[in-house]
Amino acid sequence: MSLALIQQDFLKAVNSNHNGLCGHLCQGGALKPMDRVNIYRNNTQQARVRALSDIYPMTVGIIGTRLFNMFCHRYSDSHPATHWDLNQYGREFPQFIAEQAIRFDGLAELLYLEELGHLEWLLHQSYYAVNSTEFPLEQFSGLDSASQQACRLLLSPSVGLINTDWPLYDLWQHWQQGTLPDALDPLSTTEYLCVSKDRHRPTVTPINREQYLLLSKLSHTSLVALATQPELASALKALPEYVAKGWITDFYLLGADRV
Repeated sequence: MSLALIQQDFLKAVNSNHNGLCGHLCQGGALKPMDRVNIYRNNTQQARVRALSDIYPMTVGIIGTRLFNMFCHRYSDSHPATHWDLNQYGREFPQFIAEQAIRFDGLAELLYLEELGHLEWLLHQSYYAVNSTEFPLEQFSGLDSASQQACRLLLSPSVGLINTDWPLYDLWQHWQQGTLPDALDPLSTTEYLCVSKDRHRPTVTPINREQYLLLSKLSHTSLVALATQPELASALKALPEYVAKGWITDFYLLGADRV
Protein backbone atom coordinates (compact mmCIF):
# COMPACT_ATOMS: atom_id res chain seq x y z
CA MET A 1 0.00 0.00 0.00
CA SER A 2 1.54 3.30 -1.10
CA LEU A 3 2.04 6.21 1.31
CA ALA A 4 0.01 8.45 -1.03
CA LEU A 5 -3.02 6.12 -0.77
CA ILE A 6 -2.73 5.91 3.00
CA GLN A 7 -2.61 9.73 3.21
CA GLN A 8 -5.61 9.96 0.90
CA ASP A 9 -7.61 7.56 3.06
CA PHE A 10 -6.54 9.43 6.18
CA LEU A 11 -7.92 12.70 4.81
CA LYS A 12 -11.16 10.98 3.85
CA ALA A 13 -11.46 9.54 7.33
CA VAL A 14 -10.83 12.90 8.99
CA ASN A 15 -13.33 14.72 6.75
CA SER A 16 -16.08 12.08 6.84
CA ASN A 17 -17.08 8.71 8.23
CA HIS A 18 -14.96 6.91 5.64
CA ASN A 19 -13.37 3.90 7.36
CA GLY A 20 -11.09 2.62 4.61
CA LEU A 21 -8.09 3.61 6.70
CA CYS A 22 -8.69 0.86 9.29
CA GLY A 23 -6.91 -1.81 7.28
CA HIS A 24 -3.80 0.36 6.87
CA LEU A 25 -3.23 1.20 10.55
CA CYS A 26 -1.55 -0.82 13.23
CA GLN A 27 -4.09 -2.64 15.37
CA GLY A 28 -2.04 -2.51 18.56
CA GLY A 29 -2.23 0.05 21.35
CA ALA A 30 -4.96 1.27 23.67
CA LEU A 31 -6.91 3.03 20.92
CA LYS A 32 -8.48 1.45 17.89
CA PRO A 33 -7.50 2.95 14.51
CA MET A 34 -10.74 4.91 14.05
CA ASP A 35 -10.59 6.11 17.65
CA ARG A 36 -7.27 7.69 16.79
CA VAL A 37 -8.67 9.18 13.61
CA ASN A 38 -11.66 10.52 15.53
CA ILE A 39 -9.29 12.65 17.60
CA TYR A 40 -8.07 14.35 14.40
CA ARG A 41 -11.62 14.52 13.05
CA ASN A 42 -12.91 16.27 16.18
CA ASN A 43 -10.01 18.73 16.26
CA THR A 44 -10.47 19.46 12.56
CA GLN A 45 -14.19 20.10 12.94
CA GLN A 46 -13.71 22.33 15.97
CA ALA A 47 -11.12 24.39 14.08
CA ARG A 48 -13.59 24.86 11.21
CA VAL A 49 -16.40 25.82 13.60
CA ARG A 50 -14.15 28.46 15.20
CA ALA A 51 -13.18 29.79 11.79
CA LEU A 52 -16.80 30.07 10.65
CA SER A 53 -17.78 31.72 13.94
CA ASP A 54 -15.08 34.35 13.40
CA ILE A 55 -16.19 34.97 9.82
CA TYR A 56 -19.95 35.13 10.48
CA PRO A 57 -20.40 36.72 13.94
CA MET A 58 -23.63 38.54 13.03
CA THR A 59 -25.17 35.30 11.84
CA VAL A 60 -24.18 33.68 15.15
CA GLY A 61 -25.82 36.54 17.03
CA ILE A 62 -29.06 36.16 15.08
CA ILE A 63 -29.61 32.40 15.12
CA GLY A 64 -27.73 31.54 18.32
CA THR A 65 -24.59 29.55 19.03
CA ARG A 66 -26.26 26.15 19.36
CA LEU A 67 -27.93 26.18 15.94
CA PHE A 68 -24.96 27.86 14.32
CA ASN A 69 -22.57 25.18 15.59
CA MET A 70 -24.92 22.46 14.39
CA PHE A 71 -25.00 24.00 10.92
CA CYS A 72 -21.20 24.32 11.03
CA HIS A 73 -20.78 20.60 11.71
CA ARG A 74 -23.11 19.73 8.85
CA TYR A 75 -21.27 22.11 6.56
CA SER A 76 -17.91 20.69 7.61
CA ASP A 77 -19.10 17.16 6.78
CA SER A 78 -20.21 18.14 3.28
CA HIS A 79 -17.60 20.85 2.54
CA PRO A 80 -14.12 19.73 3.64
CA ALA A 81 -11.46 22.41 3.55
CA THR A 82 -9.41 22.47 0.35
CA HIS A 83 -6.90 25.11 1.47
CA TRP A 84 -4.45 25.07 4.37
CA ASP A 85 -5.53 28.58 5.37
CA LEU A 86 -8.92 28.42 7.16
CA ASN A 87 -9.40 32.12 6.39
CA GLN A 88 -10.26 30.85 2.90
CA TYR A 89 -12.84 28.41 4.28
CA GLY A 90 -16.58 29.01 4.21
CA ARG A 91 -17.37 30.93 1.02
CA GLU A 92 -20.41 28.73 0.35
CA PHE A 93 -21.59 28.80 3.97
CA PRO A 94 -24.18 31.60 3.52
CA GLN A 95 -26.06 29.60 0.87
CA PHE A 96 -25.75 26.42 2.93
CA ILE A 97 -27.07 28.01 6.12
CA ALA A 98 -29.99 29.61 4.25
CA GLU A 99 -30.95 26.20 2.87
CA GLN A 100 -30.74 24.70 6.36
CA ALA A 101 -32.63 27.52 8.08
CA ILE A 102 -35.85 27.08 6.08
CA ARG A 103 -36.31 23.69 7.77
CA PHE A 104 -36.42 25.16 11.28
CA ASP A 105 -39.33 26.92 12.96
CA GLY A 106 -38.36 30.45 13.83
CA LEU A 107 -35.63 30.61 11.19
CA ALA A 108 -37.61 30.11 7.99
CA GLU A 109 -38.71 33.75 7.99
CA LEU A 110 -35.12 35.02 8.19
CA LEU A 111 -34.88 35.34 4.44
CA TYR A 112 -31.96 37.75 4.66
CA LEU A 113 -29.50 35.24 6.16
CA GLU A 114 -27.83 34.40 2.86
CA GLU A 115 -27.28 38.01 1.84
CA LEU A 116 -26.09 38.89 5.34
CA GLY A 117 -23.62 36.03 5.05
CA HIS A 118 -22.35 37.40 1.75
CA LEU A 119 -21.75 40.76 3.43
CA GLU A 120 -19.89 39.11 6.31
CA TRP A 121 -17.73 37.15 3.86
CA LEU A 122 -16.81 40.38 2.05
CA LEU A 123 -15.88 42.01 5.36
CA HIS A 124 -13.74 39.01 6.24
CA GLN A 125 -12.02 39.00 2.84
CA SER A 126 -11.43 42.73 3.08
CA TYR A 127 -9.72 42.36 6.46
CA TYR A 128 -7.29 39.72 5.18
CA ALA A 129 -6.70 41.27 1.76
CA VAL A 130 -3.18 42.42 1.03
CA ASN A 131 -2.90 46.13 1.63
CA SER A 132 -2.85 47.92 -1.69
CA THR A 133 -0.37 50.52 -2.78
CA GLU A 134 -1.51 53.97 -3.85
CA PHE A 135 -2.79 54.45 -7.39
CA PRO A 136 0.21 54.99 -9.74
CA LEU A 137 -0.91 58.47 -10.73
CA GLU A 138 2.45 59.47 -12.19
CA GLN A 139 2.50 56.48 -14.55
CA PHE A 140 -1.11 57.09 -15.56
CA SER A 141 -0.39 60.78 -16.23
CA GLY A 142 2.53 59.74 -18.44
CA LEU A 143 0.20 57.97 -20.89
CA ASP A 144 -1.08 59.76 -23.95
CA SER A 145 -4.76 60.69 -24.10
CA ALA A 146 -5.77 57.69 -26.24
CA SER A 147 -4.04 55.24 -23.90
CA GLN A 148 -5.63 56.81 -20.84
CA GLN A 149 -9.07 56.45 -22.38
CA ALA A 150 -8.35 52.80 -23.22
CA CYS A 151 -7.34 51.99 -19.66
CA ARG A 152 -9.28 49.74 -17.33
CA LEU A 153 -9.17 50.59 -13.65
CA LEU A 154 -8.73 48.01 -10.91
CA LEU A 155 -10.37 47.95 -7.51
CA SER A 156 -8.33 47.25 -4.41
CA PRO A 157 -8.35 43.57 -3.34
CA SER A 158 -9.99 44.80 -0.11
CA VAL A 159 -13.02 46.20 -1.95
CA GLY A 160 -16.22 44.20 -2.42
CA LEU A 161 -19.66 45.13 -3.72
CA ILE A 162 -23.09 43.86 -2.77
CA ASN A 163 -26.67 44.76 -3.65
CA THR A 164 -29.53 43.65 -1.45
CA ASP A 165 -33.24 44.08 -0.80
CA TRP A 166 -32.63 44.04 2.96
CA PRO A 167 -31.37 46.85 5.25
CA LEU A 168 -27.99 45.22 5.80
CA TYR A 169 -26.24 48.54 6.36
CA ASP A 170 -28.55 49.31 9.27
CA LEU A 171 -27.97 45.80 10.62
CA TRP A 172 -24.20 46.24 10.34
CA GLN A 173 -24.39 49.61 12.13
CA HIS A 174 -26.33 48.04 14.98
CA TRP A 175 -23.65 45.36 15.21
CA GLN A 176 -20.91 48.00 15.49
CA GLN A 177 -22.74 49.27 18.57
CA GLY A 178 -23.02 45.79 20.07
CA THR A 179 -26.71 45.28 19.36
CA LEU A 180 -28.98 43.66 16.79
CA PRO A 181 -32.39 44.95 15.62
CA ASP A 182 -35.45 43.07 16.86
CA ALA A 183 -36.74 42.54 13.33
CA LEU A 184 -35.68 43.16 9.75
CA ASP A 185 -38.17 44.07 7.04
CA PRO A 186 -37.38 44.09 3.32
CA LEU A 187 -36.65 47.42 1.67
CA SER A 188 -38.84 49.04 -0.95
CA THR A 189 -35.76 49.81 -3.06
CA THR A 190 -32.46 47.98 -3.57
CA GLU A 191 -29.59 48.88 -1.27
CA TYR A 192 -26.06 49.09 -2.71
CA LEU A 193 -23.01 48.74 -0.49
CA CYS A 194 -19.24 48.95 -0.89
CA VAL A 195 -17.03 47.05 1.54
CA SER A 196 -13.53 48.46 1.90
CA LYS A 197 -10.67 48.76 4.35
CA ASP A 198 -10.37 51.97 6.33
CA ARG A 199 -7.14 52.19 8.34
CA HIS A 200 -6.85 48.40 8.33
CA ARG A 201 -10.45 47.94 9.49
CA PRO A 202 -13.20 46.71 7.14
CA THR A 203 -16.05 49.14 6.78
CA VAL A 204 -19.31 49.39 4.84
CA THR A 205 -20.28 52.43 2.76
CA PRO A 206 -23.71 52.94 1.17
CA ILE A 207 -23.45 53.86 -2.52
CA ASN A 208 -26.08 54.50 -5.18
CA ARG A 209 -26.98 52.33 -8.15
CA GLU A 210 -24.85 54.34 -10.60
CA GLN A 211 -21.78 54.05 -8.38
CA TYR A 212 -22.38 50.33 -7.96
CA LEU A 213 -22.65 49.81 -11.72
CA LEU A 214 -19.52 51.84 -12.40
CA LEU A 215 -17.40 50.08 -9.79
CA SER A 216 -18.66 46.72 -11.05
CA LYS A 217 -17.61 47.51 -14.62
CA LEU A 218 -14.25 49.20 -14.07
CA SER A 219 -11.97 46.19 -14.46
CA HIS A 220 -13.46 44.93 -17.73
CA THR A 221 -14.58 48.16 -19.45
CA SER A 222 -12.35 50.93 -20.79
CA LEU A 223 -12.76 54.48 -19.56
CA VAL A 224 -13.84 55.66 -22.99
CA ALA A 225 -16.55 52.98 -23.12
CA LEU A 226 -17.76 53.89 -19.66
CA ALA A 227 -17.98 57.53 -20.72
CA THR A 228 -20.48 56.61 -23.45
CA GLN A 229 -22.98 55.25 -20.91
CA PRO A 230 -25.25 58.13 -19.79
CA GLU A 231 -26.37 56.37 -16.60
CA LEU A 232 -22.77 56.47 -15.35
CA ALA A 233 -22.11 60.16 -15.99
CA SER A 234 -22.47 61.35 -12.39
CA ALA A 235 -20.57 58.38 -10.98
CA LEU A 236 -17.64 58.94 -13.36
CA LYS A 237 -17.13 62.40 -11.86
CA ALA A 238 -16.37 60.73 -8.54
CA LEU A 239 -13.44 58.64 -9.86
CA PRO A 240 -10.82 60.92 -8.18
CA GLU A 241 -12.70 60.42 -4.90
CA TYR A 242 -12.57 56.63 -5.28
CA VAL A 243 -8.82 56.84 -5.93
CA ALA A 244 -8.35 59.04 -2.85
CA LYS A 245 -10.32 56.55 -0.72
CA GLY A 246 -8.13 53.71 -1.91
CA TRP A 247 -10.98 51.91 -3.67
CA ILE A 248 -9.18 52.15 -7.03
CA THR A 249 -5.51 51.25 -6.79
CA ASP A 250 -4.26 50.29 -10.26
CA PHE A 251 -4.91 50.34 -14.02
CA TYR A 252 -3.99 48.34 -17.08
CA LEU A 253 -4.24 48.43 -20.85
CA LEU A 254 -5.89 45.48 -22.57
CA GLY A 255 -3.24 43.41 -24.31
CA ALA A 256 -0.46 44.92 -22.23
CA ASP A 257 1.16 43.85 -18.98
CA ARG A 258 -0.55 45.06 -15.81
CA VAL A 259 1.06 48.29 -14.60
